[in-house]
This record gives sequence, structure tokens and C-alpha cells, in this order.
Amino acid sequence: MGRAFETVEQERFTRELILQLKRGRITRDPFVEKYGVDPLEAYAEELQKLEGQELLAVDGGAVELTRKGLLRVDHFLPTFYDPRYRNARYT
Repeated sequence: MGRAFETVEQERFTRELILQLKRGRITRDPFVEKYGVDPLEAYAEELQKLEGQELLAVDGGAVELTRKGLLRVDHFLPTFYDPRYRNARYT
């Protein structure tokens, strides 16, 4: 049985990024190796905004959530969703 919703490479990249952020940390190199995309560049604007809110810290090739960020991670993850999915409802 196949998936009801087939994903494309960009969606898989974003999904993996989100899942790792939920764990509190991502590093650049595995994303570049697997997807050929630097998440710190692809989401630079979003990361900068969240860093300004003290939800995470960007240091070199890594992003680490602060304590405040870990407590609020589910609230800010839609920042990384493709705009067409940001307000989607699932039933």
C-alpha cells in the first residue's frame, strides 16, 4: 500500500528538519550530504527571527533550541512549513 500523499524531496527535507528540531538540535552537514541543501541558508530568515526571540541559537554549522525554545517548539514549527500547508487542517 502506498502513501496517501506522496512527498517531494523539498518536503522530505523540511520534514526531517522539523523532526530534528523537535529533538532540540540540527547540524548542517547531514542535510547538505543527504539533500544538497544547507538548512541554515534555506531557512536563514526564519532562524534569525527565532534566534531574536531567544528560542534557538545558531552557532557555526548547528542550530540548538534554548530551554524556552524546547518548551515552545510545537508552536513555532509551522514557520518552516511550505506556505500552502501552514493553515491546513487535518481530520
